[in-house]
Amino acid sequence: MTCEHAVLVVDDDDDMRALLCEVLEHRGFDVTPVPSAQACLDRLAVTPAAIVVTDVEMPEMTGLELCETVRARHPHVIAIVVSGRADSAVSRAARDAGAFHFLTKPVQITQIEDVLRRALAVLARRTALP
Repeated sequence: MTCEHAVLVVDDDDDMRALLCEVLEHRGFDVTPVPSAQACLDRLAVTPAAIVVTDVEMPEMTGLELCETVRARHPHVIAIVVSGRADSAVSRAARDAGAFHFLTKPVQITQIEDVLRRALAVLARRTALP
């Protein structure tokens, strides 16, 4: 996949980030691990990406704050939020922050793969419009 299909995986937990990246790479996604929300924003400022998959609970800037900032600065980028809390308030907050989808940990691989493919399909439709 090209940078138009690049996926940034943002999580401050090194093991979770590495595991998700490894699994998604084996499924054919162009994945880049990113250790923090600020590092994600710094990367997006210089390198295009299509999708940001972010954890909610991170120090300095939460995944929800990251979603809002990505939506404001990079409206073409789709954000997907992942949380260890299966809570309707968090899901609603993610949606309000501009998330394309909200997933609860532990994430089922087939579920996140399906969400990523749907996000890429949305992006493809956007670019196909005149």
